[in-house]
Amino acid sequence: MNKLIFTALLLGITVSASAGTIASYTNPAGSGDYYGVSYGESVTTPGGGPWNNIGFNFIDYNGDKHASGGLYVLSQAYTGRPSNLNSSVAGYLGFTNTVVNNVWTFDNSLTLNPGAQYFFLMDSNPTMALKLVASGDVYPGGVIYASGGAGNFQAISGVD
Repeated sequence: MNKLIFTALLLGITVSASAGTIASYTNPAGSGDYYGVSYGESVTTPGGGPWNNIGFNFIDYNGDKHASGGLYVLSQAYTGRPSNLNSSVAGYLGFTNTVVNNVWTFDNSLTLNPGAQYFFLMDSNPTMALKLVASGDVYPGGVIYASGGAGNFQAISGVD
């Protein structure tokens, strides 16, 4: 199987496969500093695949990779609290708290299919500032989700 690595910027996403980079939004410039917020990102996989060597990380305010706590993968949107994420949530596909070089890595039993939308959601708040990019510079097929404090995840329109 091919390797697929997602790097979400909260301003965008980079999807890398064994053939190279498909899309890249690695400029950390954007609007607003966001501390104490759990994030998620929906992504639509490209053609090719399926993939079972999955990595995912966010890019912080300084342009550095970030991954800490747990990360869930769902097949549908989730609008509950980060603390309520678990394996019984509708659409649950996988979970990891394994971080290697600031990238969450999933067990090879998780397989993502081409042309499908997936939702990657943090179960805790990041310890650094992340930025959002205004509309016009968003990842096709992606939506940012944010949950301030103990609140529910909400889609943030017009940014990625």
